[in-house]
Amino acid sequence: MQATPSLNQAQLQILKAYSSPLPESAMKELNTILVKFLAEKLVDSIEEESEKRGYTDSQIDNFKSEHNRISPK
Repeated sequence: MQATPSLNQAQLQILKAYSSPLPESAMKELNTILVKFLAEKLVDSIEEESEKRGYTDSQIDNFKSEHNRISPK
C-alpha cells in the first residue's frame, strides 16, 4: 500500500477557501485570482532561470517560435 503524501500549507488554504459555499461569481473570481497568481510565479521562475543561463531577449523570442516536438515512431 502506497502512503498518501500530506498536503502542504498552501494546499490546505486552497481547500479551505473552496470548501465554503460561494456564489458562482465568487468562485469564478477566486479561480481567476489563483490562476493569475500561479501564472505570475511561473513567469518569475522562467525569468530567473533565463537570467541564470544568460539568455538574451532575442533567444527567448526564438524559443517562443521553436517546434521541438518529436514525432512518434
